[in-house]
Amino acid sequence: MNVYEYAKQDAYKLQLLTAAKASKHVYENTIHKIGNAPYARELRNKHTIKDVFVRYWHKFLEMYAHIDIRDSIINNVNRMIACKDFSYGYVFYECPTCNHYHISGLSCHSRFCASCGKIYRERRANEIAKKYLNVPHRQFVFSIAEELRIYFRRYRDLYHELFKAVDDVFVYLVQGKSNIAKDEDRELGYISFLHTFGRDLKFNPHIHVLMAERIIDKDLKFKKYDYFNFESLRKAFMNQLLKRIYHYLKENTSKMYLLSFQD
Repeated sequence: MNVYEYAKQDAYKLQLLTAAKASKHVYENTIHKIGNAPYARELRNKHTIKDVFVRYWHKFLEMYAHIDIRDSIINNVNRMIACKDFSYGYVFYECPTCNHYHISGLSCHSRFCASCGKIYRERRANEIAKKYLNVPHRQFVFSIAEELRIYFRRYRDLYHELFKAVDDVFVYLVQGKSNIAKDEDRELGYISFLHTFGRDLKFNPHIHVLMAERIIDKDLKFKKYDYFNFESLRKAFMNQLLKRIYHYLKENTSKMYLLSFQD
């Protein structure tokens, strides 16, 4: 059932008739708004991530009650489930001219929410964009081998080591074995973002890096830098990450666990 077929539904006839009297633009917007309503999605057998949590979240908590789930996770999920639920309050808008009205549930403002999180990301992106240099940029993604992800799930401090491994790679890239580059303290300008899950919602820690194609030295002089040897970056990252994981496990876990990592 496409969005235009909702005009045939008795429940929407009056609303669509009122919108059509206003203008074609209002009519089409009303159809799309209806098409995104929970009841309309149900008719089309469409479900959102929120629908899944509403149905299964409490069962999940009961099934895994023995696992220590952080309060922040429970709080954000509960807020997302309650997002725009009219029982928690709403805002009522009415046009003084045509008496047409619109009701909007209160937002949860949680970053985990698919709706509110999108607004948060857009605002965050705009704030970061203000700090960019007006030069070409590159994007890099540093992912972790599937065999290593279990350590990041168990030891959250390894996320810091992941960021440091990426930093090590870029310091090596611009300085390497060059004494001149080290003396000038050359650095690349970049912003790093940690994503703990992939698009398929499976646990997959990885870092996105937005890199300016410029280097800066201790005298604040800029120089163009637009060549990146990706094979060298890949090997350097693998080497630095494994070293940092090894040293972290050596200092914070048992010898038996460290041996399992070496194997």
